[in-house]
Amino acid sequence: MVLYAITFGIQALSGNIYLNLFLFSIAGIPTKIIALWLQNRFGRRISSVLCFIAVAASGFVVGVVQSIDASNKDILTNVFSIIASVGINTAWGPVQTMTIEVYPTVVRNIGMGSMNTMARIGAIIGPQLVYLNYHVPGLMYYVCGAIGVLCILSQLWLPETKDSNLNDKF
Repeated sequence: MVLYAITFGIQALSGNIYLNLFLFSIAGIPTKIIALWLQNRFGRRISSVLCFIAVAASGFVVGVVQSIDASNKDILTNVFSIIASVGINTAWGPVQTMTIEVYPTVVRNIGMGSMNTMARIGAIIGPQLVYLNYHVPGLMYYVCGAIGVLCILSQLWLPETKDSNLNDKF
């Protein structure tokens, strides 16, 4: 939901929409390499928590900047939106890897299917946040920050799956 909201919200950023789309696309290229390095260095849970911290912090910063109408509003909004986009793109790798590794083989496909179903529901809700952001400036980024906090809290109770064997049974 966060990724779709930020991506569809590119049109509301300052500057040229094509340049903004280019910058968001270029910033997304190294995210998979960063995710692999983080996963192998710190583990799946820690790396996803670090990414969600970046998403939550940048989401709240943009929300506050848009709410109080800061002097450098345009630059701050663009920079922290890119940081949130990179954070959520990077977090997707460790979350997918952990989803595969946490579930035993018997329910692994159900877990992946459930994760992708929730992602599609988020894809439906994300563009609605862009619409709400026109009426209440900063709301979309507050919601993105809150979702980042919820993701951080949900990760804290999951086991670390780095260097562990996959379960075949419950």
